[in-house]
Amino acid sequence: MIKARLSICWLVAVLVIFGLGACQSIHKKNKYNQQGPDFHTTRISFNWIGVYSGIVTSTNGQKISVSLHLKRDETFELGYSYLDKADNFFSARGKFKWDKTEGKINLKLKDFPSYYWVNSKGLIQLDSEWNIITDNYEENYMLKKIK
Repeated sequence: MIKARLSICWLVAVLVIFGLGACQSIHKKNKYNQQGPDFHTTRISFNWIGVYSGIVTSTNGQKISVSLHLKRDETFELGYSYLDKADNFFSARGKFKWDKTEGKINLKLKDFPSYYWVNSKGLIQLDSEWNIITDNYEENYMLKKIK
């Protein structure tokens, strides 16, 4: 009876040790020796798909009305117009790219601000080096999610 209990204890201990080791190897790397996906990125964990709208300020101080639709297939539709000019609606379509942290996107446009930080408040326009524009007026660079 004592031998049976000892055998059961050893069996349980061995299973626990192997079980813990298996869990660690799953979280570290897959069979191709690559890090698994990080489920804490904006791209994966946040519902970024939708329509964003707002009025942003250009580098020369002009106000621009912007509507930006981000789609699941990582394409976008952009429409914008300068508020102080008549008959000046512009639009663009294309494929955007995520940065390495998967929290910022680049629309890859030449004539319009292309870099945005995707967060729970909406989209915040970034400078050309992917940094937040710090002039104490965040609302001048914010697009809020409307759909």
